[in-house]
Amino acid sequence: MKRMQLPRYFDLTGQSALVTGGGTHLGRAMATALGELGAHVHIAGRRLDVCEGTAASMRDAGLDAHAHCVDITADGEIDAAIDAIASRHGRFDILVANAGGSFTRSYMPDASIEEFRRTLDLNVTGLFRSAQAASRHMIRARRGKIITIGSIHGQLTADLRLYEGLEFWRSGPPYHAAKGAVVNLT
Repeated sequence: MKRMQLPRYFDLTGQSALVTGGGTHLGRAMATALGELGAHVHIAGRRLDVCEGTAASMRDAGLDAHAHCVDITADGEIDAAIDAIASRHGRFDILVANAGGSFTRSYMPDASIEEFRRTLDLNVTGLFRSAQAASRHMIRARRGKIITIGSIHGQLTADLRLYEGLEFWRSGPPYHAAKGAVVNLT
């Protein structure tokens, strides 16, 4: 992994950070940036092998990174992960609530209620659980930052016709509703 050259506007040396959904894409980039700024970075996701791959790449670059298998939609998992991080470092400083996604690419008439519920559970309830668990430590310590990741789709619905032939990138109404909730929750 090539190290980024980030401006040193601030220093996170000694601070502990958790990035949910940190194994790939935006989460991986944010985890790496936090590490570059000196944080002890913890990467959480449902696929431990993916999180461990990102953590290993970061460690190879000289960064402090750890992987955790966490499903933010499951009772108690995010709480246990954050408690373990706080115990390990004596503090919990930064949550990047990045985990999210969609379980359907369907237009409104074709999306099932189960897909809608699962999408809300991941994007909204999972974020709420994560922020709630982090805030318990942060309020006690009188410090900390919670960063949530929304989407333009939370404010502006996409014209799904633009994504014809690109179904992987298309998101449906359940995702738009969930990201709208994320924008308004934060």
